[in-house]
Amino acid sequence: MDADDWLADTRTSYDTVAVSYADLVRDFLATAPYERAALALFADLVRVAGDGPTTGSRSRPR
Repeated sequence: MDADDWLADTRTSYDTVAVSYADLVRDFLATAPYERAALALFADLVRVAGDGPTTGSRSRPR
């Protein structure tokens, strides 16, 4: 199997379960305050990293 076939199979597999998975976890964060907080923290870190330099080494804020 080459990379293109693998990618096509992966996409098909994902598409097959995506709607069911979304239905399964749709209301999860509404009842999970710690997970919601962790997800918000992660999103903030990603956002800050995206504002950083695009060349050279990246240092984490302290």
